[in-house]
Amino acid sequence: MRSPKTAIWGYYGYANTGDEAILSSMLGQLRRKQWDQNIIVFSGNPKHTHQSHSVKAVSSILTTRFTDHLIRLLGRGRVNYKICLKAFKGAELIIVGGGGLFFDHPDYNIYLLNLLNLIDKALKKKKKVALIGVGVGPIHHESSRQKIREVLNRVDLITVRESFSYDLLTKIGISGDKVHVTADLAYLLEPALLKKITETLSDYKLEKGDSPVIAISLCGRHVDRPGYVKALVACCEHLIKKYNATIWFIPMQTLADIDDRPGMRQIAAQISKQGSVGFLDGIHTPEVILGLLKQADLVIGERFHAVLFSIINQCPVLGISYMPKVARLFTELNHPEWCLDLPKLDSTILISTIDKLWGKRQKITGDLATFSLEMKVKAERNFELLEKVLNG
Repeated sequence: MRSPKTAIWGYYGYANTGDEAILSSMLGQLRRKQWDQNIIVFSGNPKHTHQSHSVKAVSSILTTRFTDHLIRLLGRGRVNYKICLKAFKGAELIIVGGGGLFFDHPDYNIYLLNLLNLIDKALKKKKKVALIGVGVGPIHHESSRQKIREVLNRVDLITVRESFSYDLLTKIGISGDKVHVTADLAYLLEPALLKKITETLSDYKLEKGDSPVIAISLCGRHVDRPGYVKALVACCEHLIKKYNATIWFIPMQTLADIDDRPGMRQIAAQISKQGSVGFLDGIHTPEVILGLLKQADLVIGERFHAVLFSIINQCPVLGISYMPKVARLFTELNHPEWCLDLPKLDSTILISTIDKLWGKRQKITGDLATFSLEMKVKAERNFELLEKVLNG
């Protein structure tokens, strides 16, 4: 089968480990099927995407608003914009995803409407459009629901990463026959080689010794929430005292305006026994982050893909739900009790839940092994379904 000229749209090039893991997994699968000869990725940082993933990339600056189109066509960035337009016009297949792209906010829905308008434009240009491994929701506005119905009922394929997204789309009015429940593409990610992980730890003067390692990946901006820092510091002190644990802070988002590192440093700096704290604050590939988390005995994960990486690694994980997608992942796992709601977070419930997980580590590892295998099979199905669309 001839490889179609393919454009990939997602949240790429924004220094988010989870989304970069999705892109890495997607490209890996497309390359295995030899569909990678004509791929262009729309990215917030095309140079980084090209260097990191060995793929052609252009700026993610498409717009459907006429005034914005004129400004970009005539402004200082017009060369990049024309390259972007050329990539869009030349694409025969648009892959949207994966990840949680389809949501709006209580106060506005400009982002979602713009994404749906771009999909609508692609459909009107007679391009095939496939939504692969996406998450949907929350959706607050009726105008969002109307636009979703209008546009997504016309695409060629929709695969969603969990059943909640399926239920929401069908409730909005998308034909159930069009939507398939699969899994997040990042379940197909493989960790970096152990030699690379050992070298990376050495760069931070860390090693996996006899003491248990607790890895922590948080949404750094939440340090401004009342009681948040106090609860996390108290939990770390407890883990060090009771289990002689070493605490590794591993950020998942490192873009300047939404960088997790400053907030996580505030927590790390307040732990009394600094010799038991490691802070891995460099920028690493998703494969390296996955491998680093594989060294942990337990993970506290607020970022969605920190939890997902722990599942891949079959490592006990306590989640902190700051968005519905985090809690939904634990519901899919059949263990909602392993996830705490951010607004209710305090040191007592955090420590109590951690101690319960610690005492069940062996059973939890077995449960995660079964679940992660199921998710990997479901993630592979994304590409089986895509192949049917391309052959149709």
